[in-house]
This record gives sequence, C-alpha cells and structure tokens, in this order.
Amino acid sequence: MKRLILTGERNRGKTRFCRLLAAEALSRGLTVAGILSLKEMKDARVIALWASDCREGEKRKLARFIPGKERLSAEPQDSKGSITPSWSFYPETFLWGNALITEAPPADLFILDEAGPLELNPGTAFPEEDRAWIAGLKRMDAGIDDTAIIVVRPELTDRARIRWPDAELRQAPDCGEGIPEIQKVIAGLLTG
Repeated sequence: MKRLILTGERNRGKTRFCRLLAAEALSRGLTVAGILSLKEMKDARVIALWASDCREGEKRKLARFIPGKERLSAEPQDSKGSITPSWSFYPETFLWGNALITEAPPADLFILDEAGPLELNPGTAFPEEDRAWIAGLKRMDAGIDDTAIIVVRPELTDRARIRWPDAELRQAPDCGEGIPEIQKVIAGLLTG
C-alpha cells in the first residue's frame, strides 16, 4: 500500500493531473475509485464545484459560490462557525460521494481530490458524512488500496502528514508543462 499526499498552489492543475492519472490507470486495465473535485467557471471565477466519480464519471453539484461572503481575514471560521463562509455545500452530494467511496472494492488506485478545511480542520475531527469526504479519510486510514492519493492544499499538508505519517508528500506537476511530461510522472506512479 502506497499513500501519497499531492499538493500544490491553487490553479496549478492538481485536479487535471488526477483526471489524467485516473484515465491512464483505467486505460491500463487498473481499477480506480474515488472522487474528483471539478470547477465550474464564469468570467474567470469559480462559481461552483462538482464532485465526479473517478470510475464512472458521474457528476453531482457539490457547492456554489456565494458572492459577497468572501473571507476577509485568515481566521478559519466566521462568527457562525463556518470554515467556508463563501460556499454553500450540498449535503446530498457528500452522502452520494461517501457512499461511492465506501461501496467501492479495494482498488489499484484511489484518489480523493480534495481534502480541504472541511476534512482536515482541527475543529472538525469527526465531521458528519453529509458535510465532508469522511469516507475518503477512513479509506486512506484503512490502507485497502494499492495506491491512495489525497489532494490537499499547501496550508493543510502538515495536518495530512500528522494523520498519514507514512505518506509520501509530492508537489503536483505543473500541467502546463505538457502532456508528455505529465505522462512520465503518471507512468512512474502507476508502475512504482
């Protein structure tokens, strides 16, 4: 069992890399499980997030951006205790995704894109399954997949390393480098 924490700055291409990795694994006849977080853009701004099943490609709306609720400070919570005040999440999508993760048999490759403050915030040690990818965290803990990759933001890597001290920390390759370079990284992950 190999655990990987994949990180990188926002808009580096972490999700694109995970999509390419999953597609390559499937094309090689490997089994894949997990969730990808896809952005919906409008006027160069993220307006919604979608959760996509790595195996089947089914998508469900995960969250919508709430204009005017942008966080103005580095505080992790607003006055109502929300750690994501500028987003409204859809609990039914978390329930759907957590069920997919739980019901999927052990796989050659598991991807959780991404675990963010909902999952790794110290105040949410045991988040509810309708509010976070809790099944993904449990699956990472259990180590049932040959290779398990969890995507985290740079500011959360320390928390992820505490939870999975045996995991390799890896910077996401810059997807702007071109497909041949990305394919080399993917080949290395899938064969080694």
